[in-house]
Amino acid sequence: MAYFRGLTCDLFLAFVFCCAVVSPVFSEDDMACLQGVKKAVANQSALNSWSFSNTTAGFICSFVGATCWNDRENRLIGLDLGDMSLGGQVPSALQYCHSLLNLDLSGNNLTGPVPSAICDWCPYLVTLDLSNNHLTGPIPDDLANCTFLNKLVLSDNTLSGGIPKQLASLGRLKTISVANNELNGAIPSGLSSYDSSSFEGNSGLCGAPLGKCGLSKKRLTIIIAAGVCGAAASLLLGVVVCFRFPKTQKIKSKIPEEIANYSNLTSIDLSVNYLSGSIPDSFRELPNLQVLILSSNSLSGGIPQFLSSVHTLWRFAANQNSFSGAIPTGITNFVKNLDLSYNQLNGSIPSDLLSQPNLQTVDLSYNSLGGSIPKSISSSLVTLRLGNNHLNGTIPSLAFGSLQKLIYLELDNNSLGGSIPPELGFCENLALLNLAKNQLTGVLPVELGNLTGLQALKLQANSLVGEIPIEITQFQSLRKLDISWNSLYGSIPSSISGLQNLNNLDLRGNNLGGSIPESIGNLNSLLELQLGSNELGGKIPLMPPSLQIALNLSSNQFEGLSPKTLSVLNGLEVLDLSNNRFNGKIPDSFATMGSLTQLVLSNNLLSGLIPLFPPYVSVEITGNTDLIKPTNPSPTQETKKTLALGLLFAVSPALIVIFTGTIVVQSVSRWIYNNSDEQIQSEEHFSQPQVTMGDVLTPNAVHRSNIDGLPGEFQNSLGKMERLIKLVLSNNLLFGLITEFPEHVSVDTIGNTDLLYPTKPSPTQKMMKTLSVGLLVAVASAVSNFVTFIGPAVFLPLYKKAAQIQSEEHFLSLRSLQETLLPQMVFTDPTSMVSVDCVGLFSYILLSKHC
Repeated sequence: MAYFRGLTCDLFLAFVFCCAVVSPVFSEDDMACLQGVKKAVANQSALNSWSFSNTTAGFICSFVGATCWNDRENRLIGLDLGDMSLGGQVPSALQYCHSLLNLDLSGNNLTGPVPSAICDWCPYLVTLDLSNNHLTGPIPDDLANCTFLNKLVLSDNTLSGGIPKQLASLGRLKTISVANNELNGAIPSGLSSYDSSSFEGNSGLCGAPLGKCGLSKKRLTIIIAAGVCGAAASLLLGVVVCFRFPKTQKIKSKIPEEIANYSNLTSIDLSVNYLSGSIPDSFRELPNLQVLILSSNSLSGGIPQFLSSVHTLWRFAANQNSFSGAIPTGITNFVKNLDLSYNQLNGSIPSDLLSQPNLQTVDLSYNSLGGSIPKSISSSLVTLRLGNNHLNGTIPSLAFGSLQKLIYLELDNNSLGGSIPPELGFCENLALLNLAKNQLTGVLPVELGNLTGLQALKLQANSLVGEIPIEITQFQSLRKLDISWNSLYGSIPSSISGLQNLNNLDLRGNNLGGSIPESIGNLNSLLELQLGSNELGGKIPLMPPSLQIALNLSSNQFEGLSPKTLSVLNGLEVLDLSNNRFNGKIPDSFATMGSLTQLVLSNNLLSGLIPLFPPYVSVEITGNTDLIKPTNPSPTQETKKTLALGLLFAVSPALIVIFTGTIVVQSVSRWIYNNSDEQIQSEEHFSQPQVTMGDVLTPNAVHRSNIDGLPGEFQNSLGKMERLIKLVLSNNLLFGLITEFPEHVSVDTIGNTDLLYPTKPSPTQKMMKTLSVGLLVAVASAVSNFVTFIGPAVFLPLYKKAAQIQSEEHFLSLRSLQETLLPQMVFTDPTSMVSVDCVGLFSYILLSKHC
C-alpha cells in the first residue's frame, strides 16, 4: 500500500508540474518530443539535465544533444544522442519533432526494428544515423519517403532481409552505410555507385560494388527448394508453438465513457495510442477540464460542438487523426492553443476562429479547408499555420498590421492570389514567413526589410515579378532564402553579401541576368547555392568555400573554359554546370574534389579526355560529342561461392548432429567425381599476378592481343588467376592439356591444333552434386529449426510468468483502465481524480488526496 501511495504522490507532482507551466512562445510539439524521448529510453540518467521546469523561449535549446533553429524558439533542428548508452526502442515520440533535420542515435543499446513511419514523423530529415545499436528486422521501404535525406547510416546492427530498391530513388543521398549487418540478396543497381565499404560485413549480399552473385539461377533454385522442403517437417512444430503462445495483438479501443465520472479532472492526455471512434459526448460533463490531448490516434467523426462551451479548456490538440467535417464555430472562445492539423477537415474557417483576444497558437495545416482567410485576427497570436489546404482569395492586409507577437506564419501550398501585403513588414517578431506554392503576383514589398529577426523566407513557386529589393539582402539572422520559380528579373544585388548567416540561397527558375556578383564569395555560412534556369553569364567568381550540399549553375548563358577555381570546393557534394556553353577540357582538378558525389556537365561544348573520377562519383556528360571516355579496367569478378558458405554457417549449430551423415554424403560425392572438383576449388584461392613464360598478365585486364609465335606446353598456372575474365591464345604453337578455368572466364585457343581439352562432368553429374548439397541443407535445416523451437517451448512459460507479474505490478493498459481499474478501485471521494494520462499505452491515474 505504501508503494502505491508513493507512486501516486510522484505522479501527482508530475501532473502539477506539467499543468502549472505555460509559455506563449514555445513549440509544444518539440517539447512533447523530448519529454517522450526521455520517458521511452532506458538509462535516463544520461538525460538528467533535461529539465522541463523552465518554459522560457528556447529553454530546450540548452539540452544535451539538442540543436534549435534559433535561441528564440523551442523548434528543434537536430538531435544528437550518440554514445549515451540509451536503451529501449527508437522512441515513437520523435513524431512530434516535425522540423528535425538531423537525427543521430548511434552508439547506443537500442533494440527492435527501424520504425517504418520515421519519415512521416520527421519528413525533412537530412541525416539519419542509427548505427552501432542492436536493431533487428528489415530495412523499411518507407525510408524512401525521406526525400531530403543526404546521409543514411544503419551499419553495425543486426538488420536482416534485403536492401529496398526504393532507396535508389533518394536523389539527394550522398552517403549510405549498411555494413556489418545480416542483410542478403542483391544490392539494388541504383546503389552500385557507392563504395564497397558501405555494404561489407553482410555475408549474404552480392552484386556491384561487391562481387558478382555467383550461383546460377537454376542451381540456386534447386538448393533453396531443397532447404524449404527440409524445413517443412519443422513447420508443424512451429505452428504448434505459435498456437501455444499466441502473440499479443494491438487492439484498437474507444475512449472509455467512464472517464467522465470523475468531475474534477483537469487534464486528459490519450495521445499516441490505438484509439478509434469519436470523442465521447460525456466529456461535456467535465466542468473543470483544462487540457485535452488526443493526438496521433485513429479517431474519426466530427469535432464536437460542446467543446466551445467548456470555459476552463485552454488547450485542445487532436492532430494526426481522421476527423472530418467542418470546424465548429466558437471553438476558440476559451481555447488558447488549438491544433487540428493532419486530419480530413473541410469547409471554411469560421469567421470568429482567429479573432479571440487570448488566442496564441492555431495549426490547421494539412486538411482540406477552403474559402478565404478570416479578416479578423487576434493581436495576441504567436503561431498561425494554415498551409497545405485549399484556401483561396487574398491575404488580408489590414489583419496583419497589428500582429506584433506573431513569430510563425505559414500559408504555403494553397491557392491564395493577389500581392504580398506590405503590412507584413509590421510583424516585427516574425522568424518564419512561408507563402510558397500559391498564386501570388506583384513585386516583393520593400517593407519586408523591417523583419530584422526573420530566419526563413520562403516565397517559391508563385508569380512574383520585379527586381530583388536591396532591403531583403539586409537580414542579419536569415538562414534560408527561397524565391525560386517566379518571374523575377534584373541582376543579383551585390549587397547579398550582407546575409552573413545564410545557409541556403535558391534563386532558380527566374529571369535574372548579368553576372554573379563577386561579393557572393563572402557568404561564409552558405551551404547550398541554386542559381539554375536563369539568364546569368560572364565570369564565374570565387565561390564560398563553405559550400557543401550543392552548387547549381545549370541552364544559364555561361561560356568559355570550365572554371578551375571550383575545384577548391573540397566539401561540395553536387556540382551542376549542365546546359551552358562551356568548352575545352574538363579540369583534372575536378577529380580531386574529395566530397564530390555528382558532377553534371551535360549539353555543353566540352572536348578532350575525361579525367578518371573515383567510382563513387556520378558523372553526366551527355550532349558533349567531342569528349573521349577513358578506358577503365573491367570490374572485379567474385568467384567464390559465398552464398553456399553463408548457408553452411547458418546451419552450423546442427552440424554436430548430422556429422556422420555429412561424411557419407561427401564420400559418395568424391567417388562420383574422382576428386575432380577438389582441384578446381583449390585453384580458386590465388589472386596475385602470375608470371607465364616470362610475361606478366595482370589480374584485372581483358587481354585482347595475341602472344605471337609462342611455343611450349600450356601453363596450368593460368588457371590460378582469380580475376581473369578473358584469355586469348589463338594461332600459336601450344600443346598439352588445357587447365580447367572457372565458368566466367572466356578462353580462345583457336589455331593450336595440339591442345587437349579436359573432360567436363556431364549435366547429370552436376545435377547429382547440386542435389547432394540440397540434401545436406535440407537435413541441417530441419534439425536447426527443431532446436530453435525447443528453447521457446521450455523457457517461454517462465518468461511469460515473470513478465506478467511485472506488468501487473507497474502498468495498466488502456483496456485495463476501462474494464479493471475504473469499476474496481475504491476511492474515499471519487471526485478527487484530477488527471488521466494514457500516453503511449501506459495508463495511470493521479489522485490529489492520497499523498
